[in-house]
Amino acid sequence: MAVKLNASNVSLGVTDTVVVKSAELINTLITDRDNVLGFLSKEVSPVRIADVQVDEYGTVVITNAAFKAAIQAKLSDVAPLSNGTCGLAC
Repeated sequence: MAVKLNASNVSLGVTDTVVVKSAELINTLITDRDNVLGFLSKEVSPVRIADVQVDEYGTVVITNAAFKAAIQAKLSDVAPLSNGTCGLAC
């Protein structure tokens, strides 16, 4: 799966939710949910199908406190661009 989880397509909710905007992730979730669960579990933290939903806006919503904490840590590890402009992790 070629989905990249980064600050441009991931946002953190106020509760234990993570929102991912990715058409590829949604399409794969519909056709091969085990692949998506394996990908998310490997890249971030273990999740179950009960933790994953597609909302009315066409985004993937993951409700899992451990997943949110893990992706928040992963996203904060991205260094800002050092070109004098506010970059990715600014």
